[in-house]
Amino acid sequence: MGGLQRERRKTAQKFLAEEAPKIRQARGIERNFELQITALDAPFVGIIDLVGQVKDRLTVIDFKAAGSDCEDDEAALSDQLMAYALAEPEAQ
Repeated sequence: MGGLQRERRKTAQKFLAEEAPKIRQARGIERNFELQITALDAPFVGIIDLVGQVKDRLTVIDFKAAGSDCEDDEAALSDQLMAYALAEPEAQ
């Protein structure tokens, strides 16, 4: 097994052991979204990895960022997380 494959396996095992148990209920998996933005000629499209119940609140979960929590001010500075917030306004 190569180094990259070992690292991916290690990351997946860590997620399954530490993060997956926190997710109580999945509401959406790989949910497509499309936002109309006035300044753009075409819609802004994306995919939310997972929307689920974490610590009694609906949460957007991005797997490449799942190992770290974002504070509200950090999320406001992230274009990707801001798009998620617009696409899934009920989630925190």
